[in-house]
Amino acid sequence: MNNYRVRQNANEERYAQRIVASNGCYKRVEKVDVGMGKYAIINMDTGNKLSNVSKRYTLVKNEEVFQPFVNRFGVQNVSRFIEYGRGKFAHMRINTGREFNFGTEEKPDIIKEQIIVENSYNKTRSFRFMFGAFRLVCTNGLYSGNCSMKYKKIHVGEIPVQEIINNVINNYEKNSFELWKSFKEIPLTLEAELKMLETFEAFEIKEENKHSWDLNSQIRRRAIRLVTAEASVDNQRNGWGLFNQINRAIEYEVSGRSAVSKRMLGNRKAEEFLTAQLNLN
Repeated sequence: MNNYRVRQNANEERYAQRIVASNGCYKRVEKVDVGMGKYAIINMDTGNKLSNVSKRYTLVKNEEVFQPFVNRFGVQNVSRFIEYGRGKFAHMRINTGREFNFGTEEKPDIIKEQIIVENSYNKTRSFRFMFGAFRLVCTNGLYSGNCSMKYKKIHVGEIPVQEIINNVINNYEKNSFELWKSFKEIPLTLEAELKMLETFEAFEIKEENKHSWDLNSQIRRRAIRLVTAEASVDNQRNGWGLFNQINRAIEYEVSGRSAVSKRMLGNRKAEEFLTAQLNLN
């Protein structure tokens, strides 16, 4: 068992729960007319300007987005809360309490459903909700990516925030991770996994950088090292096992708080890639 990873996850959960319980994730933020037809999002506690925005920009505050999920599932189920970009962006993962066993009673492979919630005080980003899962195998605590996006909205115009959030909260139980289960039902040889990894690209690379070192190559090399390990519950010879090892490689190679959205994009790419490769479209 990777005891360091388990302790790290537990410490992160306690910190996130403490921050949310103390309302430390909710800053006093306002949209301010700064003259000459210009507006800015200001942290009123510090006076720091978070971003310049247009008159049409709709301010959606963190407490409007995050608190309904805390009220529904409880602060004890917050597994992660982070801010980055000097408070411009915030990301929360909260456990719904539902679990799925992708293994057997003898060899369980448990994933714990999470709802991922993001908000920003920057006009280039949206607030969004996604489904994900925390995968708990005896050898690690692996966050294995996203399932299906439920809602994404740019901060412009009239936004029915509560209606959107209520729709997510009231319908999350319809999510069953059927696509991931389909991955598991398709056996793969190690040779087939390695062949697929040859063409996997988690991120788009600009044409001028195609022939230089790139992140995709690093992710592929890491994933190859992971899948060539001995087969086990944590390294299954099927589409689900390959999916987890690709996401694990992305987690290793794309680190840092500010890269949360990038990791999630890579996870989505992995899901789309395997869906096509395994003919599950």
